[in-house]
Formats: sequence, C-alpha cells, structure tokens
Amino acid sequence: MLRQQIGATNFESLKPLFSSLYLSSTCSLAGLPGVPSMTLGIHRNWQDVGAALAAGGKAAQQNPALPIVSLSLQALIEKLKLAYKATTNGKFSEAHGLFSSILQAITLTTVTSRENLTEVRWLYLRERERERARENAY
Repeated sequence: MLRQQIGATNFESLKPLFSSLYLSSTCSLAGLPGVPSMTLGIHRNWQDVGAALAAGGKAAQQNPALPIVSLSLQALIEKLKLAYKATTNGKFSEAHGLFSSILQAITLTTVTSRENLTEVRWLYLRERERERARENAY
C-alpha cells in the first residue's frame, strides 16, 4: 500500500517504526499456566464500540473499532521544534536525524480532519525539500 501511495520501495529504514507501532498498539494478556498469552489490539474508541455492541444490531456495525493512534501530528510538530532547536545550537547531525525521522514517521501518521491532513502534507513537502537540499549540498 505504501508503495502505491508514496512510491516507497525500501522499507528497511521503516522497520523500527513498524515494530514500534505494532508494540504500542497491542497488549498481551496472560492466561492459564502453560497456555500462551493472548495478543489483543488496543482501540482508541473502545467505549463507543462497547456501547454499540451492548446495543447490538446496526449500532455495532456503524461504530467499527479503530486502532490506537501512536503517531500524531502533534508529536511530529514537537519533534520538528526539537530539530529546529538542534539546528540553532549547531548540532547538525542530531538535527538531521530528527528531520529524517520526521520524514519517515509522516508516512504512518494518522490524521482525523482535513486541516490536519493539509498540515501533514505541508510538513512532508517541506521535509522532502530539506532532504533534497541536504543531498545536493554534499
């Protein structure tokens, strides 16, 4: 899916991010001794889903369970502020690492409104141009 949407071909650099997202959105429940634990997904709208299931019928179908959001626009903005601060302080290798991690995290960020989507797209274009300029400088 990422290959079709953004043209990603090498996912090796995203592997730690995929692992982090998986681990932050699941929990493991221990069962009986000698029985493997159960892995369950954590939902961000668990209260709505629980109420819909209790009501039954179409209400349960209209409120699907949504996975927990691990990467948000606000987290990316905070990381961007840290990258700007590192640049201002002359820590260019640290800033480059932060900018690169922002660019990678954008591909897996979940947004809830059109305004947030516009901001993420703007951030992506800005970071992509910054990365291209850095590559051309060397």
